Amino acid sequence: MPSRQEHIDKARYNGGVARRLEAIPVYDWAVTTMFYSALHLVDAVLAANNIHPTTHADRNNQIQRNPALAAHWRDYRHLRDRSEDARYRCLPFTAIDVNATRANSYAPIWLSLAPLLGLSTMPEAPPADFIP
Repeated sequence: MPSRQEHIDKARYNGGVARRLEAIPVYDWAVTTMFYSALHLVDAVLAANNIHPTTHADRNNQIQRNPALAAHWRDYRHLRDRSEDARYRCLPFTAIDVNATRANSYAPIWLSLAPLLGLSTMPEAPPADFIP
């Protein structure tokens, strides 16, 4: 199972990838990588308590029961739904959609959980090893 730090690293990586995809622009995958960035932030918080969800359903239950995460259930669910809109329902996304998703769902999760994980800022630039 990934460690707390591995989840943090993956959250930062996915957040940077989301920014790069947004700049290309590949909006559907930008939203999807925001969701996976948030997922790894959640998993990092859970890993600190030796909880390692193995399914989305298990993670969803953990989010709803954990006091540090429960306040973000609506934002997390919105990110998940938008990611599924992109991946399964083939809905188109615009720059406005991506900005709204970032501001209204992704940023609140990141900004609330980051201090618990020793992080100071949201990823703004693509990771150094990202190759478009």
